[in-house]
Amino acid sequence: MLARHIWFSSFVSALALSATSALAGPGNPDEIRYQCSFTQECVGTERPCSEGTLISTALSKNADGWYLWGSDEVYIGLQEFAESTPEFRSWWSPSLDQDTRSVALLSIAANGQAFLSVQGEFLTPGTVLHVGICTPKVAQ
Repeated sequence: MLARHIWFSSFVSALALSATSALAGPGNPDEIRYQCSFTQECVGTERPCSEGTLISTALSKNADGWYLWGSDEVYIGLQEFAESTPEFRSWWSPSLDQDTRSVALLSIAANGQAFLSVQGEFLTPGTVLHVGICTPKVAQ
């Protein structure tokens, strides 16, 4: 029950953000980039974190697929669900990633709004990311 409460609290906190799609980078015009913000839950004592703090990571799509980026070029690759529709497309990481010890689910609506859920440790050991909202990263 506590885990559900923590997940729901994380979800409500993350809903303050919104998303639309955007193309980024003159060097790679086909790449789409988002910045994703997550609330975090602290687990273990390896590296203490601050409960409920928003942290962020990059999400990008190129010709090969979608990638959620962590530190030191660690990433989770995502595959599209066969059941995706043009109105609501979804991607998932096919198995527990050994480098990140997490799985991810990405959903993008036809209007470009993106929702990302990660279960497991990803950016920092001892930190579990639950729910993220992704916003476009505009090219400078």
